[in-house]
Amino acid sequence: MWHPTGALSATEERGQSILEFALTFPVLLMMLLAIVDFGRAIDALIIVTNATREGARHASVDPSLTVSDVQSLVRDQIRGSGTNITTLSDFGNDLANEVQVNITDDSVTVIVTYDFQTWFGGIVRLDTIRIQKQAVMPVY
Repeated sequence: MWHPTGALSATEERGQSILEFALTFPVLLMMLLAIVDFGRAIDALIIVTNATREGARHASVDPSLTVSDVQSLVRDQIRGSGTNITTLSDFGNDLANEVQVNITDDSVTVIVTYDFQTWFGGIVRLDTIRIQKQAVMPVY
């Protein structure tokens, strides 16, 4: 109710606070969800980077490894890594396209591609983030 002094009553102030909360909460919730997905994507990027490097390193020091050996090693590294919140257990279903290995006389190149599925990316039409890493190591 309006008072001659222009001040709001306690009931009106409470209603204003509820309205402000109702307007800002969805925005804050969407920001929180985006931060969670971004953190999961960074975790997946770190996992893929480490597995790519490990595959190239193993192939560079062990000339007896074949392309399929390196692909399996990278797959096992990725599936065995991660946290409870970022599992990459679906990696390796299509190894020929996900892990490309090129072994020459002087270098080994490993390229890993992973399509990371976001939890809340559908809100901004970003359901999948493509992660692709490459590692090149000299052959010893």
